[in-house]
Amino acid sequence: MSIYKPLETPTSVRLIELLGSTKADGPLHCHIHHANLDDSPAYNALSYVWGDESDPGAIYCDGIPLPITRSLAAALRHLRLPGKALVLWADAICINQNDTTGEKEAQITLMGRVYSQAAEVLVWLGEESALEDPKAAFECAQQLWDRLASCFDDFETWRVQYKPAEDIPDLTKVDNIVHDMDAINRHFSIPPAGSPGYGALDRLLQLPWFTRAWTFQESFLAVGRRFVLGSRSMDGEMMMLVAETLIILGRKTGRSYFTAVGNRRSLCSMVSGQQPMKAAFRDSLIGLLSLRRGAACKLPSDLVYSLLGIHRESSAICVEYNKPFGQVFGEAVLEHIRSSGSLSVLGQVDVATSDSSTASVPSWVPDWRKVSSHHLFSRVHYALEDQLYSCTGSSKARLLRPVEATELHITGVEFDKVVAIIPRETLDFELVFSQFRSLLNKDGLYEPTGEVPHVVGMRTKCADLDISLFDKGVGATRLGSDPQLLTELMFAGDKSTAVGLHSKFRLTSQSTRPIVTRDGRFGLAPLNVHEGDVVCLMLGGEVPLLLRPSVGEPEGKYTFAGECYLHGFMDGEGLVVSRSRMCSSYDKAETVWLHRLHEPQPFPFVTAEFCIG
Repeated sequence: MSIYKPLETPTSVRLIELLGSTKADGPLHCHIHHANLDDSPAYNALSYVWGDESDPGAIYCDGIPLPITRSLAAALRHLRLPGKALVLWADAICINQNDTTGEKEAQITLMGRVYSQAAEVLVWLGEESALEDPKAAFECAQQLWDRLASCFDDFETWRVQYKPAEDIPDLTKVDNIVHDMDAINRHFSIPPAGSPGYGALDRLLQLPWFTRAWTFQESFLAVGRRFVLGSRSMDGEMMMLVAETLIILGRKTGRSYFTAVGNRRSLCSMVSGQQPMKAAFRDSLIGLLSLRRGAACKLPSDLVYSLLGIHRESSAICVEYNKPFGQVFGEAVLEHIRSSGSLSVLGQVDVATSDSSTASVPSWVPDWRKVSSHHLFSRVHYALEDQLYSCTGSSKARLLRPVEATELHITGVEFDKVVAIIPRETLDFELVFSQFRSLLNKDGLYEPTGEVPHVVGMRTKCADLDISLFDKGVGATRLGSDPQLLTELMFAGDKSTAVGLHSKFRLTSQSTRPIVTRDGRFGLAPLNVHEGDVVCLMLGGEVPLLLRPSVGEPEGKYTFAGECYLHGFMDGEGLVVSRSRMCSSYDKAETVWLHRLHEPQPFPFVTAEFCIG
């Protein structure tokens, strides 16, 4: 006999009435009721990690036993009230997990409403035995909350303004760090450095709930939250302020027991997700996916599906678990390109770590199962709202040939080709340019910009970016827009000064290699760049893209090989060259049209269709 009856409307859900018990280990009993979310029913929602499914417990639903995980059973035992019923929504019970009629997919699309309409979201972190010292963790959290909540405005000011002393070159120098930490302790009266409570909190924040894909949405959408560990509980606002405090202290002081927290991407995204998020993350499913990549889930497709309730305009993506996850990822990319007209999402593709495990993901689709290891020059990596480059002006990407999400058909210009790859350790740009005379004109200058070789080299090695300000919360800026920095580069003729600037600009050389192209251009490409890779200017692209002709495929089909930087061609200059090729009388100084390419009119240059698989 089934405990489930069909749901009446598209907005209907099941709620359980968890019956009370005076015995902590007594069997679990509940009644199941149907409710319509449009009627604003009163209930709490449970957020938890399913855990091991091989040794299930049980709950009696209207007298009929239903297998549930031990994790859920423990949560319900701790949450039920003595002598009083508790109305809850818990996915494993309220959604028929064995349904084959599409109910599960339909209910998942409602989960955003389920958690946002709940009176309170109860976050189950596990039994107290899951933590070595839960008492120390909760007491330390309470101390931080009591101190910082009482002087919140002062703490917010410190959070933005406080920086380690400028004359401390190495934050690992203990004496200097202790001085900074002591000042913080005195000012805010928080637990001193070395307090065991910090380590206990760190271990609390490593519990599985903080790493899972679905828990982000469940917490993000909650009106009110309460974190529960066995018999202990903590207000949600308190938990998130404490976690954010530990991350900030790590970044500001360099203390290892703080930085351990701050270096965990999943926790950082949990915390940043609770704050007013940048528009790039709040309004963009792709921004959320970048924030949450690598989150743990049983089915990779849930990396996308678990965020649909947050993103405001994700209705074009349907929950369909019968699709391969690579296709689900691809559909998310295509929808973003279609709605935004931008190819910036391709900056999330980690071409440096592609291997056999990514065979089910097309080359142009980010594998959000993995935390990205590449550090190139796309604003996607730095989570910036403003464009850093505009190599194709104001043009918008145009998707061609609507097909399944296994191929990307877009329009652009085949601009150049990689003919040489320079060892990334090279700093002697004069030597490099002397070996490749095609890079220089008769006056010994780089033809596209008229600069001397070492200036071209330094600007290229850091992709023309000074991102030192980004570390200070300001953002990144183009070197080409800063006359003072360009002057420094111009007169940094000796190698030692060049090395100093190399360090100052936090160059991208750890994940890129300098390249030389067929037509005498100098650039930067991912580590796995190949000679013969084609440099393309794709409509809607902020940076040039590298495409690799597919082996054994028809001519005109490519594999995506990453973004690249081409010095002197990051702000529409490549399209100017393309237009001059088509019209010999064109005046290259006239470039106003680059800012009108988004308008529906014929392009003044020749484009072609590219198929990327």
